[in-house]
Amino acid sequence: MLGVWTMDISTAVFSRIVNDFSPKIKENLKMKEGVVNGARTWLNFSTSQVSQSKDLIFPYITVIELPGAERAQSLEGSTINGALFTFQVDVIDNQSENRAKICMKEIIRIMKEMRFSMPTIAAFESKPQEYRMTARFSRLICSDDRL
Repeated sequence: MLGVWTMDISTAVFSRIVNDFSPKIKENLKMKEGVVNGARTWLNFSTSQVSQSKDLIFPYITVIELPGAERAQSLEGSTINGALFTFQVDVIDNQSENRAKICMKEIIRIMKEMRFSMPTIAAFESKPQEYRMTARFSRLICSDDRL
């Protein structure tokens, strides 16, 4: 039960990204607010690579938690005191690589504010009408750390 805090990290990271994302960029790129599961949110952000909507709203940003690893425990081994967390962020746009890059720069700013490192620097994986930029972010987080 004492390792349950690890289950809340992805929600905290996702919330910081959505809430700290520049309102000016949201406005300039015409990002949309809506209601999902009864809660008001930005429809351009997701924790799933599969859109909850049949029509993607671009730019579309996914924040996926990758498998982590325990890095610190008590002497008894009964608690998780620290873990290495890794997130993959994909920014997908249907208009240009520049729009994807604008969003990724903002994601990098927010993740660096939370003290994440970038073991994989953001790179494009585009194809016609799908401009995709992907980056990975990692950080050791301890049970009493704040994001």
